[in-house]
Amino acid sequence: MDRVLAVSENSPIKNFSLKCRKGFEPDCINRHVLNRGVKDLDLDVDAKDGYSLPFEIFTCNTLVGLKLTGFSIDVIPEDASLPALKSVMFYSLHACAFEKLLSACPLLQDLFINDLNWEQWKWSRSLSSPSLERLAIERTEFYGFDGSDFGSITFDIPNITHLDYCELYYCNLIV
Repeated sequence: MDRVLAVSENSPIKNFSLKCRKGFEPDCINRHVLNRGVKDLDLDVDAKDGYSLPFEIFTCNTLVGLKLTGFSIDVIPEDASLPALKSVMFYSLHACAFEKLLSACPLLQDLFINDLNWEQWKWSRSLSSPSLERLAIERTEFYGFDGSDFGSITFDIPNITHLDYCELYYCNLIV
């Protein structure tokens, strides 16, 4: 049985949370929600390869909080700009154009990353953000990765007040 919630098309949406397990196509609902001035967006999908996010998410001027579970962020548009985004939480993100995403978030204060696949991310293993104050990275599962090509991670976060970095497989934090 399909469920539809009728809401006026002009009503603003402050918080939007969606948890989907099968057959989810995020494009149309996300575009509709983003056009309504959403401030906090929480999307959780169950997908082995991850869903790609619609480009409109990366140019949303009203988004302050973003929580993503089960997505891939393979490509970020050249005009990416999230000027109000202050808090990002990633859970089981399959792939991410990480540095491009961070550079689009000039006010980012909180970054939480849980159970990621670093080896699939497009990044230089350097995390740099002048506005970041709180960072938590937690990795507890390694999907067929033996650690042989992991390398080190460099942090350039001058305003950090809280750092929590944990890996079950490998941990070497130098502050």
